[in-house]
Amino acid sequence: MKKLILIVMLILTPVVAHSRDWYVIDSGGSGTACTDAEPCTPAYALANAAGTASAQDIVYFKAGTYYSAATGNRAVPYYHPNYSYVTLKPKTGDTVNIVSGSETNPAIGTGEGHPNVGIIVDGFNVEGSISAWFSTNMTIQNNNVWKGGGDTDFPNCIRIEYGTNTRIYNNYIHDNVSVGQNPQNSPLIMEYRSTGAIIENNRFHGNIGPAISLKDQPQNMTVRYNYFYDMEYAAVWSANQVVASGVYIYQNIMNNVGKSTESGSAIILWVCVDTVQIYNNTFYNCNGGVGWERANSLNCTPGANITTYLWNNIFYSNVPIYYNWLYSNTNWTNLRYSNYNDFYGDTSWYKSGTTYTTIADWRTACQANSGDATCDSNSVTANPNFLNGSRLWNTPSDWKRSSYPTNGRGGSYASVMGAYITGNETIGPTTSPNPGPNPPTGLRIVP
Repeated sequence: MKKLILIVMLILTPVVAHSRDWYVIDSGGSGTACTDAEPCTPAYALANAAGTASAQDIVYFKAGTYYSAATGNRAVPYYHPNYSYVTLKPKTGDTVNIVSGSETNPAIGTGEGHPNVGIIVDGFNVEGSISAWFSTNMTIQNNNVWKGGGDTDFPNCIRIEYGTNTRIYNNYIHDNVSVGQNPQNSPLIMEYRSTGAIIENNRFHGNIGPAISLKDQPQNMTVRYNYFYDMEYAAVWSANQVVASGVYIYQNIMNNVGKSTESGSAIILWVCVDTVQIYNNTFYNCNGGVGWERANSLNCTPGANITTYLWNNIFYSNVPIYYNWLYSNTNWTNLRYSNYNDFYGDTSWYKSGTTYTTIADWRTACQANSGDATCDSNSVTANPNFLNGSRLWNTPSDWKRSSYPTNGRGGSYASVMGAYITGNETIGPTTSPNPGPNPPTGLRIVP
């Protein structure tokens, strides 16, 4: 009977197959064999690899440094497959560096004008930019990406544009040194007019602009399980001139983020973002927790709205502000719900020129003006008792807690505040991507 059960399980268990392996080399490749023993050029393999939804082709890059060049089109990366269902990855055990030779286009990824379904970019060191242009069900995972580029106006390390269901998972994304029109337009990840992206279990740090920019009509975006640290600008910055809906930001740790006076907060929401849910995040030593912006000159249909819902967040020593309305003309009603949060530290809330220094004063003002009659009525100012196992506040597990009191929202939501709900979650990468160059030192501010 046990053998019969095993046979049935094997029959019913789906198997991820691939149709062909291709091997390429950085120099000296020739011919059409494209085997491990006789590798071909990347150009040949990428022009011919073509998998199916049930059988992925895999293009293995052998160890080496691969230089990209200008393509003449910012929507077309230098290394891109011509067909769908192709995985690009280093040969097992090899280290592969992709170095951008042009800041005007991405180095590797998907491009405009090609069937871009089911593409996977997995496990590279990329000194440049990865793109998900016009892609569907693309996965960018296990990469170490820095320097950025891909667009002189909006340089980035990863760009999602007109993409559907992109997953950015388990990457180390840092130090975009390319400066665009301004810091806001120089993020580590730039999303533009896309839907269904999931950005999870990544590590972000050291950037002149935001870690993630959700711009111009993002739909159903999820940002979760990420670790952001030592950043002058915001972790998430939303700038939408067209109505966006469904932005979900949860179980992230933001450490020493938004430190510049221009940024002001770890999360900044600008005009026309409907249904932003920010919950179970841990904000530590950030310049501010959440900030709202709306200038009168920018309007959208049905109106210049930012509907925000916050619960189960821990704000710890976020000097000087927990919540910050950055312009006096930003509406109180941007805040639709705020409750069951922990505000710990000698900081404040700021709205329209008024600073509220006690939670009692804040509750009174918020309940009277925001439309949320229960605003922070169940929020606390208790020490969350982080473990800080490293004694350095430099790894996500430092924000695990000595206990997990059930003073959160509960019901159909978690009953525990903070990014760690049980202490068993994985925040940041699940495994270490290729480390790449050492990050700059001396940036940490520890209270």
